[in-house]
Amino acid sequence: GAVTFQGSNTFGTGTITGGKKTLTLTPGTTQTFTALAISGTAGNVVTLQTGGATAAISQAAGTVAGDYLAITDVTASGGATFNATNSTGSGTTTGWNITAPAAGTAFQGKRMRSVKFANPFRS
Repeated sequence: GAVTFQGSNTFGTGTITGGKKTLTLTPGTTQTFTALAISGTAGNVVTLQTGGATAAISQAAGTVAGDYLAITDVTASGGATFNATNSTGSGTTTGWNITAPAAGTAFQGKRMRSVKFANPFRS
């Protein structure tokens, strides 16, 4: 499923688990949690992204445990330790302790955008 966070918000405990999900944060906003855990699975990652510029996820203390995440332009802030195992980070993704998936692990993050190949047979 896909969820878009509009504006900055404050939540209690947030748990996002299971198969392929996409969470889109509005650029320039902060989503604040008391406690947050996010996990996908091999081949079914949770994508954290923005619509362009950077957005933030904040937790004041403790540890945010993430597993099988594809993070793009989402910074981690607020004093907690943000761990993302079996994950990737791109764009302006700061504040996360990202550990890449092991070689050969099924990992599907963002879908490939249109790709054009030159036709070697056209003159």
